[in-house]
Amino acid sequence: MIRFFSGVHYMPLTSVQYSNETGAGKWLQIDQELETRNGQTIGTSRPTGHSLLVDVRFELPFDAQGSDAEELQAKLQALNKLIEVNVSRMCHSLLTSPDCIHS
Repeated sequence: MIRFFSGVHYMPLTSVQYSNETGAGKWLQIDQELETRNGQTIGTSRPTGHSLLVDVRFELPFDAQGSDAEELQAKLQALNKLIEVNVSRMCHSLLTSPDCIHS
């Protein structure tokens, strides 16, 4: 069996929308390498010149209908925003700490 990958694209889960509907898709640039810092993926580098059309979404539970689905989606988006803000603050604290070793 031949195993290889043609490239990588970093997509934080907090950027993935909630929807049960098929979207138009989005073209993503494919890069050659993952960039990591302190064991955490922070992005990608070295473009391959290739792109990939993807439709990425979290689908809401099947039994969530009408206003229940809208309420669940709003709560999930609020949770994602809270996580994103906390991660951003944590990264800022690490980068501005005098004990932090910058590479």
